[in-house]
This record gives sequence, structure tokens and C-alpha cells, in this order.
Amino acid sequence: MNKIRWILVLVGFAMLAMVESRSTFILTDKPECSLKRQQSIDRMVSKLLIFGKYGQKYATNSKELTKLCADITANTNQLNKFVVECLKDQAQHMAKIMIYSIKRTLKTYCSKKTKKQTKLLESGSCINTRVQKIDCMDKFSNSSKELVPYKIENEKIKFICCYHVDMMRCFEKQMEDLSCLDDDARRYNMELIKSIVTDLANFACGEYTEDSDRCDNLKLPKDKYNPKEKFTSRVRSMFFVLLHVVESIDNFAIDT
Repeated sequence: MNKIRWILVLVGFAMLAMVESRSTFILTDKPECSLKRQQSIDRMVSKLLIFGKYGQKYATNSKELTKLCADITANTNQLNKFVVECLKDQAQHMAKIMIYSIKRTLKTYCSKKTKKQTKLLESGSCINTRVQKIDCMDKFSNSSKELVPYKIENEKIKFICCYHVDMMRCFEKQMEDLSCLDDDARRYNMELIKSIVTDLANFACGEYTEDSDRCDNLKLPKDKYNPKEKFTSRVRSMFFVLLHVVESIDNFAIDT
């Protein structure tokens, strides 16, 4: 599988990241790309990805939906501004694809009234009892950042794909455990989650998916661990963790 496909899987997870001091992707010498702004974007991305400690609660009625969609639009515009001002060409290209994915996905939630939108609104109160406690994305990020010290290059992508499998199983379990959801609500919520983090992963992960057992025996090689390389970034959302992983892959580049 060529490098552009590996790039796409990372974007499909809605994930980008940067190394604060020695990034090959971030214009760290520009004042508008300061750590303070990175941290602001980090929190903003966490809200856009909905679930987790810093996630964003669902709307439960049309008034809340109008405000939520306005917030999503404003945050996405701020993210795009940061991408244009602070990311170098390769990372900027990846991020714009990711932003497009978020806009396209959330358009379903924010567009004119549909059965899916109605069901998502109806399920909002139920989801909101757990939305900031659902830690599936945090677990994914924590597992992914542990890849940084390993000198296994593009093999890291296989592990990312398998961590993605674990994340989706985690979400399915969380939805099943919410007794206040009916089957349609579970299905529509899982569709929303998958469309945010899975679209391009399905295209690029090959056999390392939920439908195979390829992940069952995948182990990190202890002899490839470099203790001098660790994840030390203070920006830790999925958006940022994955670019840090990409930067840890020697000679990683987009083929054009």
C-alpha cells in the first residue's frame, strides 16, 4: 500500500498532531502558531470530535441544535485558519481533507429535518448522561502515542488501524450499555461516530479491520523500542497525537 493511502487513513480518523519544538509540519517560528494557540486548537478539536472529557454535548431540541451547529461552524473555521497559517504543505493538505470530512459528516446533523436528525435529537438527553465519560477516543490516543518510541516505521499504521478497531468496539459497547437508547438511536449514533472517524480508515487499513482477525496477534517488538523517543507534547487530542506518530516514522512523505 503506497504512502498516500497511509496518509488518508490518518486523516480518516480525523487525526492530526504536531511536535511542539521540532516539528517538520508546524511553522513554530511564527508567533501566531504558539503553544498557547496550539492548546486552544487542541481543545477545539476535542469538542468537534464530540466524545470524551472535553467533548461537546448533543443538542436535544431545535434551538440547541441551531447553537450547536453555529459553534461547530465557528470552530471548524478557526481550525481551518490555524491549518492555513501554521501547517506546512503536506500537513496542510492532510488537515484540509480532515476538515472536509468533519463538515460533510456534521452536515447530516445540522441540515434540514430528517428522520436521522430527529432520532439524534431525541437521543440527546440519553447520550448526554455519558458523552463526556465515553473515553474510547482517549484510549485510542493513549495507545497511539505509545507507538512513538518504536522504530518500526510504516508498521505503525497497522497498529493505528487495530487501535481504531478497538475504539469502534468500545463505542459499540458504550451504545449498548445505554439502556435509554432504542435500536434505531444506537444505529444512527454509531453511523455518526463511524462517519467521523472511519470513512477513509475503511479504505486504507486493508485487512486490519473489525471484520478480520489480523489484529489479534499483532504485538509491538520489544527490541525495536527506543527509550530516548517519547511522546512529550502538551497537545493530546486525536488531531495532534497522530501527526506526532507520523513524524516518528523515518522518511515519511506524501507521494505526489
